[in-house]
Amino acid sequence: MLNGCFGTHSAPGSRFVERMLSVAATLKLRLRNVVDYITQACIAALHGDPAPSLLPDSAPSPLLEPVRA
Repeated sequence: MLNGCFGTHSAPGSRFVERMLSVAATLKLRLRNVVDYITQACIAALHGDPAPSLLPDSAPSPLLEPVRA
């Protein structure tokens, strides 16, 4: 297997990196703090709770609104 970016040596490692990068990109688009989210997700996992939602609680991000001509 060829090494990709981020030093992964396995398919599961590559999937983990893909998912983490996707989470980080989504949170940045939503103007949310990545470290805060990951911390909350880890705490939830330790307690057996579901991970916090990536979706916004209310209004969509201004970066994702359609452009009007």
